Amino acid sequence: MKLSHLFFVIAMLSGPVCAVAQPGQGIDWVLRGTVVTHNHQGYAVIEQVDTMQQQVVRVGQPLANDVLLTRVAVDHAYVRSGQQEYRLAYGDRIDRALAEADKQYQVSFADVPDLLEQLEVIPHQENGQVIGYFINKIHGDIGGKVGLQRGDLLLSVNGIRLDHELDPQSLYRELEASTLSLQLKRKGQDIRLAYSVSVL
Repeated sequence: MKLSHLFFVIAMLSGPVCAVAQPGQGIDWVLRGTVVTHNHQGYAVIEQVDTMQQQVVRVGQPLANDVLLTRVAVDHAYVRSGQQEYRLAYGDRIDRALAEADKQYQVSFADVPDLLEQLEVIPHQENGQVIGYFINKIHGDIGGKVGLQRGDLLLSVNGIRLDHELDPQSLYRELEASTLSLQLKRKGQDIRLAYSVSVL
């Protein structure tokens, strides 16, 4: 594709506005499209939620305060905030993606067995060995309460890997801790969910 054609496509996607989002404007943006040039380089088309104003941002440029566009693909883009990278599909709101990843959930230890019963998981294998557990089904409304979704790949709890070498007793002891950190993959994105566990 010629460079002039690329800029034409970008202009068509972005409408009359082609400015870069300025730091401090907030992160209430929606990913509307991407233009990939080579090696995940290119542009993302983002839209401001309230005004529906669209802007084109080049890989390596900031979208907002401490949020950097790091790479793009045909149907998604990646942004970085701090040390964490987040995957955004078309239509995803940037502020919600970041807020969900930073949220801490409150759980009562007495409720843990009931919570686990509502999750239907299946082992996920690579090269013939279990590396984690897919959430196959969620019964009831537990998913929203603890931040889990169908299709999540659970990888570790407080650093204990949920793999073929898992020691159930070690895992149970960790479930008695006052804080839990659950590492998982969701749609190719690494996510950490934090839990504060009360004994009451």
